[in-house]
Amino acid sequence: MAKSSTSFKPGESGNRKGRPRKGRSWADLLRIEGNRRIEGEDGEKGKTKKRKLAEVVYECALAGDIAAAKVIFEYIDGKPAQIVQHEGGDQPIHVKILRGVSMDDL
Repeated sequence: MAKSSTSFKPGESGNRKGRPRKGRSWADLLRIEGNRRIEGEDGEKGKTKKRKLAEVVYECALAGDIAAAKVIFEYIDGKPAQIVQHEGGDQPIHVKILRGVSMDDL
């Protein structure tokens, strides 16, 4: 293949500044924002936003918000284990994962 006039010379890079920095992920941005402190009532920096959010979730749960209570329990204790009964004796359980299939197709 013949070299064109736009070919790089030996030792010369086509990308002098290097690879551009990757943007931060959504989780990184939320973590950064959650760790920022908010002003207290006295004007001084107080609690982090993350802590304030946890307090609000607890307040909602105590006021009867079932979704808030569920979030608390799932993060503290983990989701409850689901019991699976198997009547096949010592036979192994075979699981098929179907992707792109709706319940109507079964």
